[in-house]
Amino acid sequence: MLVSSFDISDRTGLLSYEWSGGSVTEVPELNADIEEADLRTVLHALHATKIGSKRLVVLSSDTDVLILFLYYWSELKSEGLEELWIKTGVRDTSR
Repeated sequence: MLVSSFDISDRTGLLSYEWSGGSVTEVPELNADIEEADLRTVLHALHATKIGSKRLVVLSSDTDVLILFLYYWSELKSEGLEELWIKTGVRDTSR
């Protein structure tokens, strides 16, 4: 599980941690100063691909996310991603 949060001491620095097997370690490559959630999603997808994920499912009702992932598809694929799924919808509808 990955958790990202702003540093409570100054509320400016973003810190990201991975919890696995009962231990917590910092993930520095996710500590980018990116406020836009859509771009952070791509950053997390790149990280997941670099550590071995072959298939990603992104949940978003925002069409900007689809465009961003189309733009970054070649980079994700070059890192080893084989399948990328975008699940979208609002309330009881999903596609």
